[in-house]
Amino acid sequence: FDEDVPHRAVKSRLDAALAKGRPIDYRSVALAGLRFVDVELVKMGVARLDAKEVDPSFLFQYCFPNKADAPDTNIFLEMLQTILDFSLDLLGAVQPVSGDTLLHRAISAGSLPHTQFLISQGLPSDGQNTSGNTPLHIACIKRYPCIVDFLLTTGADVNVPNNRGATPIAVAIQMGSQRIVENLIAAGAMTDGPAVITSQGENLLHIAVRNNQYDILSLLLDRADPETMLEIDENGLNPIFAAVEGDRR
Repeated sequence: FDEDVPHRAVKSRLDAALAKGRPIDYRSVALAGLRFVDVELVKMGVARLDAKEVDPSFLFQYCFPNKADAPDTNIFLEMLQTILDFSLDLLGAVQPVSGDTLLHRAISAGSLPHTQFLISQGLPSDGQNTSGNTPLHIACIKRYPCIVDFLLTTGADVNVPNNRGATPIAVAIQMGSQRIVENLIAAGAMTDGPAVITSQGENLLHIAVRNNQYDILSLLLDRADPETMLEIDENGLNPIFAAVEGDRR
């Protein structure tokens, strides 16, 4: 079925083909089901396909809601479950450029149900994409505290750096989510030392002052080693001078 064929017309043509015993392109049926968020069409299509006929990109493109807490989230989840029931090998699908797994995609979409399902199916909570971001990084970037909290219950590593040397707490500070920062600290996130120095030489205090996150800065200062205030970044600035430099701009 061409993409411009309406949902009702697809179902009508399919019913007519079935009634007359005409050959049916079931890959096209499955794809139409995904496009129209029609679980029954998806089930009908994939049930008659060879696993090699299912493009992994379909999962990333069609099986996740368009926004967090969307009312039809469970329908998208059912489509994902249908395809993975058909071919569990697709669970390990990775997007070619970004390196995102289905778990990264679920969190980007803000779907806690998808996240819970994929973890239950065995996807690792610490898998890194091309940028080195783990699912926990993505949850911090998107500021989804409920997903962060769930990942923490699964034992997600709170101290994995991405390619820029930023750990999840560094990202949470940059995004200004104090609740997430507090929960990461409670889960064992390091707040000072070499492990939290980014590739630009910034520690968490640098990140807080440069992003005007002064409530978070106060939280960090209560825990910081005094030596942290003297650490300089690649520009030769310690957190105090970084704050002064920021005030001048």
